[in-house]
Amino acid sequence: MKVCQSLAQIGSEVRLWLPGGQAAPGTRWLNSTGWKNSFAIDWLPDNPRLHRYDFAWNALRAARAWKPDAVYTWCPRPVCWPCGPACPAA
Repeated sequence: MKVCQSLAQIGSEVRLWLPGGQAAPGTRWLNSTGWKNSFAIDWLPDNPRLHRYDFAWNALRAARAWKPDAVYTWCPRPVCWPCGPACPAA
């Protein structure tokens, strides 16, 4: 979230996708700590039995629909699925 906020502060349009399908109860602290949420947060459904591979796929589909200039991820493999071995992040 700090990376998203930093990117938003320098003028980038930022969107964050999180697993869970809806706002998690533990995220209420965002409003009470002075966190400046200047970017969109989207909650995508996931199935814990699939070890979040379905979330990664849904996030990739959402990102492709949004048509970003860049994708910042801590898990590059799912982003590279459509590219195959030619993916520069692989």
